[in-house]
Formats: sequence, structure tokens, C-alpha cells
Amino acid sequence: MTLQQKVAELISRSTNIADLKNWRKNCVKNRAHDLAELAFRRLIEIGAQGEALPGTVEHDFWRSIISYEALRTEEEGKTIRASRTREKLKRVTAIQMLSDLATSLSASDAFKKLVEKGLVDLTGEAIILRHSYAFESYVVEAAKKRLDGLNV
Repeated sequence: MTLQQKVAELISRSTNIADLKNWRKNCVKNRAHDLAELAFRRLIEIGAQGEALPGTVEHDFWRSIISYEALRTEEEGKTIRASRTREKLKRVTAIQMLSDLATSLSASDAFKKLVEKGLVDLTGEAIILRHSYAFESYVVEAAKKRLDGLNV
């Protein structure tokens, strides 16, 4: 087993957020981009576990929120929270929130940031397409249209 495979295995099994953040930072520094992305995705998976059951729309939405916050935090060098999103989620369901995002005239900051970082699968629009059974057809069409504009 190579060193890269050993590190990948450690990352995949880790539940320690501090370790994962350190591995991500070191992997980025050493240009081990695949391992850095693995650590990032493991971080968001752990963060979303406490919020909703895996495989649900809600879980995927929390993964999206946590991803956006993590990217902004890395950029800003201080903790950034999607406060307005978190507040709205106290009033409406994740399905309503995603529907509103997909049908808005312009893409959200989170959508733009996730696309910029190559994390299209974590956008609200991608979540809608994965769970299309839970959304109105016009919402699914709006999500498809926004993603089609990216040629992904």
C-alpha cells in the first residue's frame, strides 16, 4: 500500500474534525489535491451527520451549507456562517428553501462559490435533481436550466 493510499484510508475513516482540517491544509500545501478534496468531503459529511439522516434532501442540503461555509471560512481566515440561510431554515423546510433558490432569477452566492470550486454536486440545484421526486416539476426544470448553463 502506498503512502497516498494509507493517508486516503485514514481520511476516509476519520471522525476527528481537527485532524481532517490539518490533513486538508497539508494536502493543499503539498499539492495532493485528490487527498485534500477527500478530506474536505469527509469534513462536510461528518458535519451534516448531526443535522439529518444520510440520503435525505435535508442531509444533502446541510452538506451544501457546510461546504459553502467551509470554503468561505478558508478564504476569509475566520469563521463564516450562512446566517440568513440558517435563520430561514428555522421557518421553512429544506425543500422550500431549495425551491426558492432554484427558481430565483439569479444564482445564489453559494451556487457560484461551489461551482467555482468544482463542487457542482453540492449545489442546491444538483440536490434538487438527485431528489426530483420531492419537488414540483417547475422547480426541477429551473434547477436543470441553471445547471445546463454550466455545461456539466
